[in-house]
Amino acid sequence: MNDIKQLWHEWKKLPFPATVAGKKIEGFDPAEIAANASRCINAFFDANGALDAEHAGMLRACMSDMQIVNPKCVGDAQVYFGKLYRLCDLVSGRLPD
Repeated sequence: MNDIKQLWHEWKKLPFPATVAGKKIEGFDPAEIAANASRCINAFFDANGALDAEHAGMLRACMSDMQIVNPKCVGDAQVYFGKLYRLCDLVSGRLPD
């Protein structure tokens, strides 16, 4: 879990990329995806490495959305959402099926 915590602390220091602020990408709001994913990761840490069904579903939905959004991102947005996707993937990998 230390790998997740380390990446989480790194990601939280990143500013939200101005290039996608207030914009939609393929119909998705990057700020909403980031906020929802962040909420799930916080819940994961608050529950000592677990997620309830609601947060687990939200996390998976964020990952699905990022699979569409991330390839359209460049520069800072690519780094920001790339790390966020990696975090979600690490958290998801610790959840039961």
